[in-house]
Order: sequence, then structure tokens, then C-alpha cells
Amino acid sequence: MLPQAIKTMKKLREINKSLDHALKINEFVDSYVNECILYGQPVTLITPWSLSRSFKERYKEQENKFFPTEKEKTLFSWEIPQIELILKENNLDFNWWLIFSRSYIRSATLDREQEKEYVEMITKLSEENKSELAIINWEDDVIKTNHQPNNDLLKYELSFEKSVDKKDFEYEIGRRSNRSKNILNLDITNDKLIEETKYKIACEANEGLFLMKNENNPLCQPGNFLFLILGKAERYSFFSTLVPEFKKRIVCVLRPYPWRLGGFDKEKKELTHTEEELKRFRENEANEESNRLRSSFYFYFRDGKN
Repeated sequence: MLPQAIKTMKKLREINKSLDHALKINEFVDSYVNECILYGQPVTLITPWSLSRSFKERYKEQENKFFPTEKEKTLFSWEIPQIELILKENNLDFNWWLIFSRSYIRSATLDREQEKEYVEMITKLSEENKSELAIINWEDDVIKTNHQPNNDLLKYELSFEKSVDKKDFEYEIGRRSNRSKNILNLDITNDKLIEETKYKIACEANEGLFLMKNENNPLCQPGNFLFLILGKAERYSFFSTLVPEFKKRIVCVLRPYPWRLGGFDKEKKELTHTEEELKRFRENEANEESNRLRSSFYFYFRDGKN
């Protein structure tokens, strides 16, 4: 491996190891980064960001408006810049796509006006921190249609059973059942839940296939990307259903679920906390992170030196 690739992967793995229960970085990532440097090609990074009906509850919690959470602020002021700097200091060009995606299940879709307000808030955060992300929408800008399920998985029971791990399917049924009842407040029958879950899985499988095989993919050459997720790796297991190699491209170097309200966010109302209180909160958070992460890049980022 080239020296720049070795340095890049060392720092990415330091971040990865600092995250709780994060999927280890696959060796494919090493070879991909090395090839990009060797042939002077940009690294393509894809970060998916789901927009579901659960954001309605956050909207209500924040008194009918979206304010960035502390984790969202940290994501754009620290986590994303550190990845960008790691790449830049090793002379790696990159294209980083942050892709918003609507719910596969229409009953769980966020209202378009709320979607617009939330995306604008995130875009503003990105611009304020001068990140080099391109922020787009999966349906509007990539596939240019509604989510499309893989028909073979959806129509043929035998194909579904052969392709989808039974334990993963049962776990997803349980997760969605809990989410529907306790978060989305939906009254849904078991048969409907199974039907919708199969549809969701077929859509995710098709997205994985699109990114890995479709020559008309506007983001990158088929399979030439890294999937920098903002959630737990197991949430993306169905993207690998039809293309097992997809899993090798999943990279965990960003803290999961920045959009979820923490205790501080739930209590906070706009301008009700003093700047001193906010400063103390962020200092405490930074201290906890520095003790937990112990990343050499953190000290670079804080002190402006290697």
C-alpha cells in the first residue's frame, strides 16, 4: 500500500475503534483508497440519511420547528471536517454525497413541508461549517422516481426465503413493530406489518443492487464507493441481500443517529439556555469524547498540529 493510503486508513481505524460496537473497517476499504491514490481518482463517499414520520415527533418536541441537536452540530462542526481533513492531508480528492431518503412505506412518510424545513436546516449547518458535502435526495436526484422494490424478492416467496436471513427478517419485524406502536403511533396488523417489511427489504435490496451494478448510477462507477453510515451497521444489512460485496463498503466513522433528541435537546427551547450553559454543556461533551476517543486526529483538530 502507498504511504498516503496507510496514513489515511490508520486514522480512519482510530476513529472506528473509538465508536461503541461499530462494524470493523473491511480490508476492501484499504484497497479502494489505495487504488484511488494510485490512479488519481477521487474517493466517492455516500452517507444515507432517512427521513421518516418519526421526525414529526421531534417537530412537536421542538415546538413546531426544527432546531439542530447537539449531535447534529457536532457532526458538521467536528466529525465531518475531521474526515475531510484526513483525506486532504493525504492528497486524496473526494466526492461526498449526503443523500436524504424518504420512507419506503408511504404511511410513515414525513410531510413535505416538514421535510423541506429539516433539509434546509441541515444544509445551513453544512454551509456554516464549510463542509464539502453535496446534499441531494435519493428519489428526486438519483433514481428520479419513487422507491422501487426488487420484483423477484417481492413476488416470489421462495426467492425471498432463500435471499433473506430468517433471523434478520424476524429482528426487522420486531423492530418495526415496536417503532410503529411506540414511536409512530400507528395501529397496524401483523399481516400488514409483514407485508410492509418485505416491501422495505425489497427496496433496500434494490438500492444496494443499483449502487453496485447499475451503469446509469450518477454518483459513481458501479461499486466504486464507500458507505459512511449514520446508524448501526445491522440497519443496512438488507442492502447486501442481492450483492453480498456491498457490506465491505460500509464504514463506521460517524456517531450514529445524530437526529435523535437527547435529554439536553428535549429540555432546550430556543434562547432559554444562556450561552454559558451551552458552553459548559459542549465542554463537558468534548471532554467525554476526548477521554473516550483518544484519537490522535482529535488532538490535531483541537491544537492545529500533528
